[in-house]
Amino acid sequence: MFRRVILISVLILMSGIPAWGDTVHTATGDVYKGTVTKRGKKVIVATKSGHVVLDAKIVILIEAAPVKEPVAKVETQPATPDPGGSTQSGDIATSSMFLKSGAMVLGNATRPEPIIYMNMRALPSAQQGAESIRIQRQIDLWRAHAHDRLRKTGQRWLSPKDFTRHRKMFTDQLAEADRLKALVGNTRRYSSSKTPPVLTAKQKRYLNQSRVEMVKAGRAWADMSTQHFLLGVAHMHSRNFATAEAAFKRGVKDAPLLAGVYQGLGLAQAKQYRYLSALEAFLEALRLKPDSAEALHLVRETMKQVPGRSIKSLLYKRAAETVMVYTTPPRVKSTSSYRTTTVEWLMPGGGGNSRNKGWKVASNTMPTPPYDRLEYRQAVGVPLGKHTIIVDAKTVAGALDVFVKIDGVFVPAKVGRSTYSSRKDPPKVATIYLTERVLTPVGVPTKESPVKPGAGTVHALGIFGPMDQKIRTEKGTFKPGGKDKPGATSLKLMPGESTSPIISADGKLVGFVAGKTTVSVDGAGPDKFITMDSISSIVKRATSSRSSIGRSSYDSAKREFTPKPAEGKTFVVYAILGETFKSGV
Repeated sequence: MFRRVILISVLILMSGIPAWGDTVHTATGDVYKGTVTKRGKKVIVATKSGHVVLDAKIVILIEAAPVKEPVAKVETQPATPDPGGSTQSGDIATSSMFLKSGAMVLGNATRPEPIIYMNMRALPSAQQGAESIRIQRQIDLWRAHAHDRLRKTGQRWLSPKDFTRHRKMFTDQLAEADRLKALVGNTRRYSSSKTPPVLTAKQKRYLNQSRVEMVKAGRAWADMSTQHFLLGVAHMHSRNFATAEAAFKRGVKDAPLLAGVYQGLGLAQAKQYRYLSALEAFLEALRLKPDSAEALHLVRETMKQVPGRSIKSLLYKRAAETVMVYTTPPRVKSTSSYRTTTVEWLMPGGGGNSRNKGWKVASNTMPTPPYDRLEYRQAVGVPLGKHTIIVDAKTVAGALDVFVKIDGVFVPAKVGRSTYSSRKDPPKVATIYLTERVLTPVGVPTKESPVKPGAGTVHALGIFGPMDQKIRTEKGTFKPGGKDKPGATSLKLMPGESTSPIISADGKLVGFVAGKTTVSVDGAGPDKFITMDSISSIVKRATSSRSSIGRSSYDSAKREFTPKPAEGKTFVVYAILGETFKSGV
C-alpha cells in the first residue's frame, strides 16, 4: 500500500501491533521517532535514547517515516500493483523519470500526469527492446494511477478517499474545538481591555482543550501548503505566535503566491511587536492582491506601529509610496484583528462575486478551505493589447488566482470571460487582463494584411510547473488555411505541453498548436494547428481598445497609478486552481 500518515483512531489504539520507524506528534508540540506500541491508554515510543510513555489523549498523529526519493532513471522496473489497485510501499517513490535540462525531478511531481508526460518524451529516443518496454510499462502504471486520481502531498500519495477522510477528520476536530470553546463562554466583552479576562479553572481547561483540538484539525488537512496556513492560524488562536510564525514561513516557502500566508505571517510578527517585519509581509500580501481593502488596511495600520527610528528605512519608504496610490480608504473595517467578530483571510477561492474576497469566518475559529488541495498550471501567453494576454484556456479555466511572470516578478492578473461556440466546443484559448503593466501588443493578421504561409516559431511550456522551467522554442513552417482548407504546420509539441502560440518571422501571432495533455492517448494527443479564424472572436475582444479589465467590487481598494511598461512577445502565465474530491470519486 502507499506510504501514508497513520492517524490515531479507536481501531489503532485498540491494536497492539508496533509501528516501526514512525514519528509521533503530540498536542504539546513534542515529536518522537521510533517504534510505537499501544498498551491500554498509553502510547510507548521506543527511541534510540530509551522508551517514552505518552498519554494516548495527547497523541495527535503517528506519521510514517519519509522515504528518501532518489533521482531514478527511466529503466527502473515498474511497481507491481496489488489487487486493491495500489503499489507496494516505496514503489511510487522510486518509479522512473525522464531527466533532462529544464526537466522535472521526480520528487516535485504532485500528480501522475507529469511523470507520464516525461516518460512519453523519453520513449521515442529509447532503444527498441527491453528499454522501450520498460518505459511503456511505466507509462501504463502511471496511467492507472492517473485514472485513480492519486495526488502527492508531502511524502505521501493519496487517493480521493484519503482526501475526503482527511477533510472529515478536520471538520470533526474543528467542531470539537468550537464545542469546547463554547463551553468557555463569551469573553468578547473583555477583548478591548488590556486586562485579560479572569477564567475559572474549568474554563481554562476547556480553552486549552479547544486549542489542542484546533491544532489537531490543522494537522489533519492533507494538502501541505494549506496545512501550513491552517496550523499557523491554530497557533495564533493558542497565542503561540512564534510557532505560528514558523508555520506561516513554511507556507511561504511551499506556496509563495498565496497572499493569505503572508497575511498570517505579518499578523504573527506584529503580535511579537516586530512591526517592520510585519509590514514587509503585509506589503507582499498587498502586492499579490493589490485590490484588497483588507491588505491595504493592514499595511496602513502597521505603518502606524512602526517605531519612529525605523521610518527612514527603505522598507517604510516603500510602504509609504505604495499606499499613496490608493485614493480612498477601505469601505469595510479590517477583519484580521482578533478583537473583531470576523476574520477575512486572503486565501484564494473566497465566496461572493468579488475576486478580492478571501475566507471570512468568525474570529474565534478556523476557516474551512473550499477545496481539498491547490494545483498550479502554466502556459505561454501572448500580449494582444496593452493590458490583455491570450493564453491556453485549459490552463486558466476555473483559476482562483492568475499571475504573469514579468522580469522575474509574478504580477497578478484576472481571467476574462471565454466565448463558447457551443457546450460541446469549449474555447481553445482565453484572455487574461492585468492592470499592473503596460504591454507591447503583438500584431495579428487583418483583412488588409492576412496570414500568408511562411516560417514561424512555437513557444511551448509544460502545463505543470515541475516539468519545464523555461519556454521551449522551435522553428518550423505553417499554412494558415481558409474557410474550405484546414491550416497546417510542421511545428509539434512534446507530451505535456499546453496550447502554445506560433509567432511568425515578422513578429505576428499566426495561430496556436493545440496542447498535448491527454494521458490516455499515445504521445498525449495528436498535433493540431489552431488557426486564427477559429479563435477570431476571442482575438477581437483581446485586441479591442474597449477591452474591459473588470469592475472593482464595492469593497475593493481604489487606486490611481501609472503602470510600468513590460517588453516581450511572450510571457509565462501561472494559474492557481483548487481541486475538490468526493468520497470514492
